[in-house]
Amino acid sequence: MPESQKTVLIAPLNWGLGHASRMIPVIRSLQNSGYKVTVAAGSPSDEMIRQELPDIRIVSIRSYNIRYSRHNLLMLKLFSQVPGLLRDLLYERTWIKQYVKRENPELIISDNRFGLFHSRVKSCYITHQVNVIMPHYLKMFQPLIRYIHRRLIKNYDICFIPDFPGKGGLSGKLAHASGTFNFPHHFLGSLSGFLELTPKPSTMVPDVLAVISGPEPQRSLFIRKLRHVFSDDERQIWLIAGQPEISYDHTDKHVRVISHLKRAELKYLMQHTPVLITRSGYTTLMDLYEIKRKAILIPTPGQTEQEYLATYFSEKYEFKAMEQKKIKDPATFHADYCGMWEHNGAQTLNNISRLICQYV
Repeated sequence: MPESQKTVLIAPLNWGLGHASRMIPVIRSLQNSGYKVTVAAGSPSDEMIRQELPDIRIVSIRSYNIRYSRHNLLMLKLFSQVPGLLRDLLYERTWIKQYVKRENPELIISDNRFGLFHSRVKSCYITHQVNVIMPHYLKMFQPLIRYIHRRLIKNYDICFIPDFPGKGGLSGKLAHASGTFNFPHHFLGSLSGFLELTPKPSTMVPDVLAVISGPEPQRSLFIRKLRHVFSDDERQIWLIAGQPEISYDHTDKHVRVISHLKRAELKYLMQHTPVLITRSGYTTLMDLYEIKRKAILIPTPGQTEQEYLATYFSEKYEFKAMEQKKIKDPATFHADYCGMWEHNGAQTLNNISRLICQYV
């Protein structure tokens, strides 16, 4: 490695694939700018990144051992796992100290991993959810949770928010407060994994495409639900299961389930499939913003952030939002809800890398 080549560590959170996905264009941009990038990730994020960037160096780091609820009491389930989260935080503090001592990076970029900062290295935290939203039955704890999160953010030199400033942006009240945040921060704009990515044309395009991700058991429950709902529908249905760590491609009548697609293939299908179904995860919404496409949003049950974003997008941007438990009739999924998303926003990788690199 040339002496002048600066090194960067990027560590995305491992809850679903969204955090890793939105780091891919950042990695590419930094590499194109001459930086040596190492990624710290666990399965399945590491498999997805390796498929997109075969030559990237990936070091193993333990994932947060979070299990979602089968029902709507997700936050209650997460509360019960707080001791495990504290252990994960202590593990991250030990891990980053050992890594810095061994590798001596110039910059650390942590996407929602709480403990990957270091006093001797410029450390950036990326989050779209500065203002954590609690469900109604835990609303009394919301001020405390927000205080703890902001205290964790203050350990970093700066917080990058993947959204546009002003007027609620894409994240609404998740990243837009009535006052100002009391820590250094900067709005990056939309940070989609599709950013400046050339789509790869497909020889076949289904009538309905459902893009599925997220932790278990809700990922599998959602696939099972959609397979049942569309079992008697005559259209061609493709379900992208969000499992890059394994490979399968099964078809039962007209319903095809594919373990995973690379981003360029997925971008093309999301641009051209008449009916598009997605979760309302924030990275997915940024992907839709990038391709200027609307979708039918079905939030993960009990995940307050996704439930809020589904409502926010239905009210502000006229998306169709549905509850998973109310999905029964396949006729409710039609192309009228999946037209073009007209907006004048624009984003470039050069802008993002310039903002990040000035902190190296």
